[in-house]
Amino acid sequence: MSRICWGRWSVFRIISLSFSILKDPKERVRDFCLVEHDEEIEQFRTNIRIRHLITEKYKLTLYNGFPGYGDLFSRINDPLEIQNLWYDENYSDTRNKLVEKRFHENLNAQSRYPKRLAMS
Repeated sequence: MSRICWGRWSVFRIISLSFSILKDPKERVRDFCLVEHDEEIEQFRTNIRIRHLITEKYKLTLYNGFPGYGDLFSRINDPLEIQNLWYDENYSDTRNKLVEKRFHENLNAQSRYPKRLAMS
């Protein structure tokens, strides 16, 4: 099951943005896209959870269960995603900023519900 999250956007906000994009397809409404992919296939004992952050310049992929590993591709210089920049020291700052952005945007996309009923 894949789910695309666009940050803190209600359905009504997405619809109104869709209309503005239809009016002007070049209009930018955000600078990233979050993609979540979860797959459970019992007969193959497969449980995959993958998270992507895609910007105009980069695509970052994080894999659940593989700490310290991921994919980082330049969408401009490597559109076929052949050269993984994850371990390239020249891109370590970019990688860290994108991982942090992915984390914070994921928090922004999550609901704050259910509301607290009692204090602990």
